[in-house]
Amino acid sequence: MNYLTDNGHIAHCSIFPHSASPYRSLYGADSAWWNWEDNSHYMTRFDTAITTTHPLSTPDRYKNWTDNNIWTLEKHWAHLSPKTKQAIQRDLQYFSIWYTQAYEESLQPNQVTPGIVAAYTADMRKTDAAPATINRRMYSLRKWCKVLVETGHIPANPTTACKAERVQPGPPKGLRQSESRRLLREVELRGKQRDMVIVCLMLNAGLRVSEVCALTAADITVKPKSGYMRIRRSKHGKSRTAPLPLRLRQMLAAYIQHHDITDDTPLFTGQRGPLTTTGIHKLVVKYATHARIDATPHTLRHSFAYQYLLRNSGDIMGLAQILGHSNINTTAIYAKKRLADLAQSMEEIT
Repeated sequence: MNYLTDNGHIAHCSIFPHSASPYRSLYGADSAWWNWEDNSHYMTRFDTAITTTHPLSTPDRYKNWTDNNIWTLEKHWAHLSPKTKQAIQRDLQYFSIWYTQAYEESLQPNQVTPGIVAAYTADMRKTDAAPATINRRMYSLRKWCKVLVETGHIPANPTTACKAERVQPGPPKGLRQSESRRLLREVELRGKQRDMVIVCLMLNAGLRVSEVCALTAADITVKPKSGYMRIRRSKHGKSRTAPLPLRLRQMLAAYIQHHDITDDTPLFTGQRGPLTTTGIHKLVVKYATHARIDATPHTLRHSFAYQYLLRNSGDIMGLAQILGHSNINTTAIYAKKRLADLAQSMEEIT
């Protein structure tokens, strides 16, 4: 594991718990650059994994990287979200190990130069790393180098001249109609009333998983011929009001009445209290596995967006309002045809 120390160093030690032993300094008792006892055997295994697979493909091995106790430069990135901080930690770990392999010496912060950054970028391009992955790793390196400049370790940011890789964004993954039907069938056969309501809120109304978690009975308004829901905890703290289709109005009314849910009570709870985003993610994956499809809560939201545009051709503005998008360009990506749709269109002209 690599520790970010108070003076900006990335301190290096084994990520394998069973190899941990009392640490020692590589450069004297006063140095902030620490390393565990000899762990070359384990680092050889780790180096192989780093250079042949994506670091995030084995999350269990890297779960200790997200420990906030080792994030000693917190004051410099207090404005970043926890997930962003964790991603930066992993990317800096990758950079440190790349440097150790490429230069056969441990990385020192005052040695980071534009030439090293250029070599790092060139080596990443030779691997199977996607352009988006390279851009994210360079973002992390740029953030760290900015701190090194602020703390006086280097005179200028060596990543300034680096240009972002061009990324051609593809359309988000959504479910085909047959896959949506299989998913709903499995929820109906194996699940409970609560689970069906949760899945349909994302699949038929386009809610984010965090928005589903935040719903209370007071947020739902059902009338004889209409209905809407107030979404209070949307992305970036914004709120919006979204319509409820007939099927969801009926499901929500029956669910609230059956469970006698009061206005200020979370709409969806489990044995341990209100459902979390993690709990709903696991719930969706469980039913998707039974339906033999690959789906997450956000896949259901994407599926709703595609179905909306299919039935309301060209209504990007309406979809953006329902999804809560501030930037219309974010919504416009759903207007792109998916690969399977393009293939079908080509088949029809031959």
